[in-house]
Amino acid sequence: MNSRNIPDLSFYRLSLMGFLRESHPHLLADHKFIAARTEAALDVYAQAVRNGNNPLEAEEQADSILFEGLHFSKHDTIKNIFWNEFSKEIPEDDAHI
Repeated sequence: MNSRNIPDLSFYRLSLMGFLRESHPHLLADHKFIAARTEAALDVYAQAVRNGNNPLEAEEQADSILFEGLHFSKHDTIKNIFWNEFSKEIPEDDAHI
């Protein structure tokens, strides 16, 4: 965030990359996707603030663009199946998929 409490591209980029690392690792190498989403999220945030929304409302709108279509994760589903079915053999803390 900058001095006016407006997020910058790195804020959205790091948020998206952290989420992708955990739930959609196959998208981490898609630099065009990441750049497009982060720029779109920042644009939506700025427009929402210009339209009179408070920062929390603007952040919600930006997040909806940043994470659009990424709510379901095959990666998370597989992790959860392993942890549920093999919790005695592979404790959740030791499982790294």
